[in-house]
Amino acid sequence: MKFELKIFSDLHVRKHFLIGILLVFVSLSALAQLNLQDIGKAIKQGDAKRLSAYFDKQIDLTFSDKSTTYSKRQAELIIQKFFSKVEPSNFVNALVGGSHSNNTKYIIANMVTSNGVYKVYMFFVQSGSGYVLRELRFEK
Repeated sequence: MKFELKIFSDLHVRKHFLIGILLVFVSLSALAQLNLQDIGKAIKQGDAKRLSAYFDKQIDLTFSDKSTTYSKRQAELIIQKFFSKVEPSNFVNALVGGSHSNNTKYIIANMVTSNGVYKVYMFFVQSGSGYVLRELRFEK
């Protein structure tokens, strides 16, 4: 009887361990879908078109304290104008996180520009099997 309990206990532990590993891989693949390298490269190069590939149909843009909701295309044009004005040169110290309860992800980083350093906040929501950028904030 003790031997049977030991086997059950070992199987039970293995089952929970494997489920835990699976959950870690699922979480990592969801973060990978954000493609932080591509997003960072787009910002670093001032490439609004490339960055807009991650936009939702409607996106909230905030520059310091002014926030407005734009269509994907409008937001791309506004960000391109902003990038041409501040001339980004780097995207550093990215912090990536999220919430499992509402399937959201975020990125907080610094954008180095010819006009100083901006804190960049990005908020992503799940859409289909990936994530789209719903809110983008630049604060000097």
